[in-house]
Order: sequence, then structure tokens, then C-alpha cells
Amino acid sequence: MILWGQNVLSEPPENLPIAEGKTEEEKAKINFFGRTIFKNRDLIFGIKDTDRRRHLWVIGKTGTGKSTLIANMAIDDMKKGRGVAIIDPHGDLSETILDYVPASRLNDVIYFNPIDRERPVRLNILEVKDPAQRELVVSGIVAIFNKLYGHSWGPRLEYILRNT
Repeated sequence: MILWGQNVLSEPPENLPIAEGKTEEEKAKINFFGRTIFKNRDLIFGIKDTDRRRHLWVIGKTGTGKSTLIANMAIDDMKKGRGVAIIDPHGDLSETILDYVPASRLNDVIYFNPIDRERPVRLNILEVKDPAQRELVVSGIVAIFNKLYGHSWGPRLEYILRNT
């Protein structure tokens, strides 16, 4: 029998990275984002940086805390002086995270919103530092357009895109 939404009274896993008993150096290598309560002990836990670099997959129904988890991880990163990049198609998450940017880092923030006409950010997708990479970049862009507009694709369109 599964009781969804009920508190679990079992002990947290032994290898769960918790803040309690860790040195500041050890804490710096853990991204803290949650709390667990077991036997009236409030434990802050997170994920080790080495595990986090192996990628995360955050899934769940609407309203289950996916954005909150990502926000808490980004906020912890900012507190530790790390860089953060957020791609947010809805805008809510990025707006939340902006409230937590340390004052000392506000000038480092690049908020790229393609529909913002008051503060446009220029982006040249063909700009490359190494001219030898130009053909590779063009091929990638042409492949994207081909995938998006393949139904009306032809040799003339490809010629125009490659030579513009």
C-alpha cells in the first residue's frame, strides 16, 4: 500500500549529503536545497558537486516543486560565488531567481529576453572567434532550419542560407 502525501518515518539514506557535522570546506562541495526531519532532527541536505556534474533530470507533475528545486540550487550556487545560467521558457523561475542575485553581482547579470524591446540583447549566432569554425556553425544553423522548415525546403533555400 502506498500512502501518497504522507510523511515517511524512515531514516534518510546513510550517504545523503547533510550539512550537520560537515566542515566549511566540505559544505562548499555540496549544493544544499532541502530539509528532512527525522526523529525531531531538522537536517539540511543536498547533492554533492561531483554527482551534480553528471546531470540531473527533474520530473514531476505541475505544482510538485520542480522549479522550487531548481531555484534553490541556483540560489545556493550564487551564495557560493558560482555562475548560474537559467533557461526558462515561462519566465517565472528566472524572475524568482533574479530576486536572490547578490548586490555585488548585479552588474554581471545578463537577462536575455528576446521579446524585450526596451533592453534588447544582441546575439549574432554566426559570430565565431576562429574563422575555421565558421562552416561548422553555418552547417549547424542550416540543419536547424531544415528540421524546422523541411516541408518547404529546396536546394535554392539551402544555397541562400549557406551564402548569406
